[in-house]
Amino acid sequence: MTAERFDVAIIGGGCAGLSLATRLAEADLSGRRVVVLEPRTSYTRDRTWCGWSFGTHRFSSCVDRSWRQWSVRHGGEEHVHTSVRHAYEHIPADRFYETALDAVDGASHVELRKGVRAERLEPLDGATRIESDQGPLLADLVVDTRPELHEPRGPALLQHFVGLEIVTAGDAFDPGRVTLMDFDVDQTDGIHFMYVLPFSRRRALVESTILSPTLLPEKVYAARATDYVQRVHDAEIEGIRQVEAGAIPMSDSRSARAGLPGVVRAGAAAGAVRPSTGYAFHGIQRQTDRLTRAIAAGRVPRERPVRSHVDSWLDRVFLGVISRFPERAPELFARMASSLDAETFARFMMERQGWPDRSRVVLSMPKLPFTREALRLARS
Repeated sequence: MTAERFDVAIIGGGCAGLSLATRLAEADLSGRRVVVLEPRTSYTRDRTWCGWSFGTHRFSSCVDRSWRQWSVRHGGEEHVHTSVRHAYEHIPADRFYETALDAVDGASHVELRKGVRAERLEPLDGATRIESDQGPLLADLVVDTRPELHEPRGPALLQHFVGLEIVTAGDAFDPGRVTLMDFDVDQTDGIHFMYVLPFSRRRALVESTILSPTLLPEKVYAARATDYVQRVHDAEIEGIRQVEAGAIPMSDSRSARAGLPGVVRAGAAAGAVRPSTGYAFHGIQRQTDRLTRAIAAGRVPRERPVRSHVDSWLDRVFLGVISRFPERAPELFARMASSLDAETFARFMMERQGWPDRSRVVLSMPKLPFTREALRLARS
């Protein structure tokens, strides 16, 4: 079978793939053709992305709610941050998908092929042959955004969750404050906290989130979320509008697909997910901006580390401590929240920190377990 040829092939039409495709759709590529291969056949609101704002980005128009205040709770104490500079923003997947698909549909040089699964990549005559379940393609450059086939470096924790968009019969939530982490919940199955995004006094996304190596049945998380609303917010649940679930590797990972000529990775496959926090959306935007500049200039993009060796090492130390001493994790997160001001906290969570911020985070942690973990990693 003759393989159709493209200048750029993006494997995966999720957050990273569509973010890159949107930018390439708006770029002057001088006649070069781009194709996006995506297994799903339709897009629905299957998730949300959040993070602190640091200026505008390509999908700023998709933000439908933002908050200036957030909190972390542990041991009956609530640590509240209020920021003037950095709002905590919410982007629903349906808005993101609609914006990205409109951009791609409006560009004659970019094509999205849904219902196509890439199965194998191999070098061929200076290009890459993509074997898919719909036939072969050739591309001069492949950007692979598939997140699977990772081999974790360090502790193999997962951040796994189920979130319910809950509507209550009466006022139950504070619409001005996000609950980032409430650790005053059952800790039996791992490091467990509740995450609450209040859209109004009677509607909120409530996620039961666990940090551990083992997933639980979806109904367990859902039951804990509804119990939390009934018990902590003293509210009667009127309905559930939306359910979303996920599992995010909390590790510095590398892909088993690395090393093929003419193939670069993006998104989770290229380390865009912050191992210690799970935030990824804004990192993906910075990553795809860089890829677009290189492609538009006619350069072959080079894979670069998403974060510095220092920040990767600090994340590994932190994850090592909470993996070995999970019972201490709520205290550690609470100490960080109580020791940092709102702006430093936001910079650290969004990987915008400088050396003063790193120093403040390190000084907020207990010295003995972190020193031991740092020495253990240095010897390994």
